[in-house]
Amino acid sequence: MAANCMTLEGSKNRSEESISDISLDDVSDDILFEILVRLPDCRSVIQKSSVSKRWFSLTFSPEFIRRFTNYHRQSQVAHSDSPPYTLLIQGSTTHSPFYQVFSEKSEILHRRLPSSDDSITVDHNYLNFFSEPMVVHASFEDLLLVSPPISLPLRDLNYYVCNPLTRQWLELPAAPPRGWNFPCGYGLVCDRAQHTVMTRFRVVLLYSLLFPPDCSDQLLASIFRSETGNWIESLVRAPSQFAYDQEFSPLCQMSYVESKVGLARNGSLHWLFYNSTSPTACVVVAFNPFDETKQWRFIPPPADLYNPRFNIPYHSHTLVRILRLGVCRDRLRAYLVPNRGGLMIWELIHNHDVTAVSWSLVYDAGCCAGREVRYYGLSLHPSRDSVVFFSRGNRVFQSNVSKGVLEKVHKFEGKIGLGLCAFLLVHPPWPTPIPSI
Repeated sequence: MAANCMTLEGSKNRSEESISDISLDDVSDDILFEILVRLPDCRSVIQKSSVSKRWFSLTFSPEFIRRFTNYHRQSQVAHSDSPPYTLLIQGSTTHSPFYQVFSEKSEILHRRLPSSDDSITVDHNYLNFFSEPMVVHASFEDLLLVSPPISLPLRDLNYYVCNPLTRQWLELPAAPPRGWNFPCGYGLVCDRAQHTVMTRFRVVLLYSLLFPPDCSDQLLASIFRSETGNWIESLVRAPSQFAYDQEFSPLCQMSYVESKVGLARNGSLHWLFYNSTSPTACVVVAFNPFDETKQWRFIPPPADLYNPRFNIPYHSHTLVRILRLGVCRDRLRAYLVPNRGGLMIWELIHNHDVTAVSWSLVYDAGCCAGREVRYYGLSLHPSRDSVVFFSRGNRVFQSNVSKGVLEKVHKFEGKIGLGLCAFLLVHPPWPTPIPSI
């Protein structure tokens, strides 16, 4: 028995010696390729790429980026894993700070150490790779649409598309001047080849022509196309049932577009319009800047919105605070944070026929015990179906509607105003490069 033990031990020692003699320099490109694809994140890949010219050439090849992206996307789906995300909260004034909520994986990507209290910081210079202050207008995955602060009249205002993680940016040609007409909505959306590499993008500036000197029931979109490097325009007249029905007329008396941020889903951008006289009257305007034949759609809100138990007072800014649009797992949703009662979440049943479109109530937290609590919706979680971020006073919360769990994310210094814009950056496995035009 002792002899057998000695033989096994000797075999083990010889095996360890042979393994220790193996160098990755002796491994074929195919095997090394597969090893590097399985590194946990892009930051790890970039760090390892400096080992040698061979490693660098492998990791920055188009084929590696495609394989790395596909492998980690499939892994996230298989393990129901959430992608890294950063919730960027911008104040209502030009000089307001950015509040950033980092997921644990996002902290690693941003080279931040996990916070002992919670994962949120205030960074007054979040976009400090620009030479002047910037205002965020829209987001798509890990990209932002920004510009210098808007001033009147709107002349020679340039917009930029940037990736805050890589600190790359692209200045767009000046948008067509519109005089004193501010954009009432903004949008950024990209088109990817097989969901890996961005091939083209669109920037959309949405204008309402309801006010002087135009005074019409039309919407105008200025669209920047990356593949041509120029701006074009698209004009639409609101359907009569939306423009003239006094019970449901957000476009004939429109006064507000919810946070002006167009949410991208399936290549289309979505804005929520409100009526100035009846705050429960609203419509979702959908615009596909890639489809020149069927660009515009007008979608009515969930019918449950008019349920009396939501206790929505009739003054102009109430619904703005409690009804929001969001995207979770590439599905468009509307969620309600009422003055009385629990969170409600609807999902759009996708149908290309606008007459057959409908909403499905997916979560109903029910009524609370009669107490009035006012919250401000910020964003849906990018992958967890029933999780919503919202603020109250100087606190940000994360609420799991299905489990009835409420978790404080952070307490800010000073009170958070109602004029917030929230941008959810969802970081893909490989950072989106900024293309040239």
